[in-house]
Amino acid sequence: MMDGINNVVSLADASAIISATGDHTTTILEGEPGIGKSALRREILAQLGWGQDQMVYLDAPLLDFPDFYMPDVVERKTVKAYADLWHLDSDKPQLYMVDEIGKMAGVTKPMITRFLLERTVSDKPIPAGSIIFATSNLSTDGVGDVFPAHMNNRVATLRVKKPNADEVVDFSTTHGMNGTLIYFVRENPEVCASYVDLSEEERKSNKYIFNPSTNTRAFVSNRSLWFASNTLNKMEEGKLTRAQAMAHICGSIGAPATGELWATVELADSLPTRASIYKTPEQARVPDSLASQLLLATRLSSGLDHDNADATTAYMSRLEAEIQAVTGRMIFKSKPTIAMRSSAMRQWVTSFTKEFI
Repeated sequence: MMDGINNVVSLADASAIISATGDHTTTILEGEPGIGKSALRREILAQLGWGQDQMVYLDAPLLDFPDFYMPDVVERKTVKAYADLWHLDSDKPQLYMVDEIGKMAGVTKPMITRFLLERTVSDKPIPAGSIIFATSNLSTDGVGDVFPAHMNNRVATLRVKKPNADEVVDFSTTHGMNGTLIYFVRENPEVCASYVDLSEEERKSNKYIFNPSTNTRAFVSNRSLWFASNTLNKMEEGKLTRAQAMAHICGSIGAPATGELWATVELADSLPTRASIYKTPEQARVPDSLASQLLLATRLSSGLDHDNADATTAYMSRLEAEIQAVTGRMIFKSKPTIAMRSSAMRQWVTSFTKEFI
């Protein structure tokens, strides 16, 4: 094989490929646990401009025979009554995602395989124009994913690479992850490393990530970071104590990452609240250290919306110039519509960099 030619893609690449080809070719996405393969269905749906009623999620290990069809008797003839799960009578194309395809039960394996290859549920075709894709783990993950051999040349298989810290920060800022957690990821990029890219020695020293040789139960992944984000939000809303939040986060991203994160949480506690900044942006306290300013700017960027854009701009303009530059680029990249609709924010962004004029 020629150097540089492989089937490794990013999540964004996978979304584009499935959107363009999924109506005639079934694609199986392989990747490490928790990197965002299953969540990709929402991105594909948005990319296609389809509604939620056109999404069919299928958890392969949990599918059983009755989920496909049941025999029924009509006018003394045995016919198949198909489950509503499949939306087979819809007049719209459907996006079918078969999750954990490598762990499908033996009793349903022939039916799922036929669905992937022939695009039918037993004998009944799926709606015209429908898209099918499936997800699975890497064979090196050691979690038991196995495929029928005859499938190999009848589907396209892509290996989805784990997003790095910069990619996680960009996506998370756009989609509203807790700002303290975004800062933690930016300052600790090793938590987003992939065991596939590390040497054996590097794997042993990185206690944060999934490592198949150590069988870690809780580790940092895209999925567990969002669990931690929700828990931090609940703590900030006063619905969880610090001890409760720490325990829950530890059960999501693991003890090593939680210990590092909690240093950031304690730093965030010393900062002015977003509510106080939105209320009086010109008078709210500005932290002395650059680290504190960057953390606060990250939290403000994560919570940015049309209602607080002007207040956020007024406060940001009081921070150190390098913090403003970093934050302005982040906002313009992740939330350009908000940045450009606010005249104050648009003027602020263009005042310290010519890139956005």
